[in-house]
Amino acid sequence: MSKNRKRKPASAYQYYQKLTQDFDSLEREMESHQEGQSELEAQLEHAQAKIRASKAEDQKLRQVQWERERDRQLETFVQQRATLDTLRDQTEALEVQELRLQAEVEVLRERQQETSETEAHRIRRLVHERTTLLEDELAKGKLDLDYIAHIVSSARRQELKQETQRETDQNTKSSVKNLVQDIQDRRRRDFEVAEANFQARMRSFQLEKETLAKKAKELQVTKQRALQILSQNQQLVIKGFFDAPRATQPHDDKSRTTPTLDFEEILQSLNQSGAQVEQIQTIDSERNSGRRELADALQEARETLEQGDQRIEAIKKRLLDRKNEAQKLGITVNGPGANSTGYDESCLRVWMLL
Repeated sequence: MSKNRKRKPASAYQYYQKLTQDFDSLEREMESHQEGQSELEAQLEHAQAKIRASKAEDQKLRQVQWERERDRQLETFVQQRATLDTLRDQTEALEVQELRLQAEVEVLRERQQETSETEAHRIRRLVHERTTLLEDELAKGKLDLDYIAHIVSSARRQELKQETQRETDQNTKSSVKNLVQDIQDRRRRDFEVAEANFQARMRSFQLEKETLAKKAKELQVTKQRALQILSQNQQLVIKGFFDAPRATQPHDDKSRTTPTLDFEEILQSLNQSGAQVEQIQTIDSERNSGRRELADALQEARETLEQGDQRIEAIKKRLLDRKNEAQKLGITVNGPGANSTGYDESCLRVWMLL
């Protein structure tokens, strides 16, 4: 019995050391998880800072694009104004030319009248010599009148052509303006959809963050409870061991008074700790998944912005190709700064549809 009494303190002390080692390992594991959680929070803050920087950059990019578009529209307006001034000058020149032609017609009419009167006298003198002289002179006068009528009709056709050209220029300007407005509206809608998707992903990520924080808090409370239970069991074991009487007693009495450890409760606490560790690993994987989704959302927003510029460039290239094809077919398509356009309204509609 004395040998058994000498061994028991060593066995209880080993149990106590084992429990202490388990507590130390649990504390180290909890500290490592807390460090990992702190690192994840720092990464989350860094990601949020990147998101804010990306938003600022996107805002700046939109501002720059808006300023470029405004400058381009102002330049187009100036070019159109110059075109209108040129057309106005041409109209005034045509009016001057029309007045000059009218004056020339009046002069020709007066000359024709004088010639007719002179020729009439000559015809009256020579009618007894050449019977066909009157018919010849009348034919010459008719040819002169036809030539004058041809000049007047040519001037009128030129004036009608200039009026048609002005109407075509107005239609071209309105069509280009509508095309630019459609492109701007489509880019704005694409960007708004991308921004809405990005905001939805951010809200989902925020909800996931709150859920993870709540789970981490519950895990902390559970760990503290487990440590408290283990600490209470440890104190009871030590107290029971040192409070046990050292006098020699029968075997049955000794078995009744010897303090024992509740290994089932300790194993249950350790199992709970293992489950909590597995839950922490699951939370870490979920956070990694949230970061990947956030990165995908940012990449999608960048691709949307890049595709917007590429679409504008593609439309410009297609318009230039159609213009070159029209020129190859013999249809003249002048720019906004040209004096005139040599294509009709049907060609303009085909160009717009293409």
